[in-house]
Amino acid sequence: MRSIILFCLALIFVSFTFAAEEGFTDYIIGLSSPVTKDKIKKAKADIEKAGGKVLNEISLGMHGLIVSLPSDLVQTFDAKDYVDFVEQDQAVHAFKYNKQKSLSQLSITNENNNNPSSSPM
Repeated sequence: MRSIILFCLALIFVSFTFAAEEGFTDYIIGLSSPVTKDKIKKAKADIEKAGGKVLNEISLGMHGLIVSLPSDLVQTFDAKDYVDFVEQDQAVHAFKYNKQKSLSQLSITNENNNNPSSSPM
């Protein structure tokens, strides 16, 4: 029981630690190809110069930065030549539960007509 309580407290602490400061919003900045060390250095320097913070660097699958910026400076970074896209960081849900249907009622194929081609992909 003690370990469960400690785990929950740790989760609460982490969620407050990584939340954006007041007046700041967390964003994902995707860097345009080709990504070089100089481009990453320039992006980090520009973010810190604007009063923002680099929270994390993404290098798996795409190259980018997770940053915390003053909310009014987002358009400035969207116009930079080394930026491919800027997107607000938010929770992503891979599966949304529908209260009207239980999980056992959901199916990939349409069971009413047994037509696998009508399954969502």
